[in-house]
Amino acid sequence: MSINKGNATTHHRAYMMDLILEGDLDLIEFAYDVGIGEKNSMGFGMVKLLE
Repeated sequence: MSINKGNATTHHRAYMMDLILEGDLDLIEFAYDVGIGEKNSMGFGMVKLLE
């Protein structure tokens, strides 16, 4: 994935996968709200609920 900002372009590796989370409901809700991973502030780590 490439992100352009001004004159600079940064490249990031991105993956899509199915993930099963088990644990405390409050922690799972927190992970859903903020995302999972180190670059979640950039929009990576987004979680989509599959039913």
